[in-house]
Amino acid sequence: MNLFFTTNRNQTFTVSIKGEDAEYALKEITRFIHYHQ
Repeated sequence: MNLFFTTNRNQTFTVSIKGEDAEYALKEITRFIHYHQ
C-alpha cells in the first residue's frame, strides 16, 4: 500500500507500507508532518 501526502507547503511524499510495518509507518508520518508544520 502506498500513501501519498501533501504538506501545507506542497511538499509531497510517499510512504510504502507492508502490513506489519503499518504502526511504524504511521509514527514516521506523524513525525514528518509535525516536523514540517
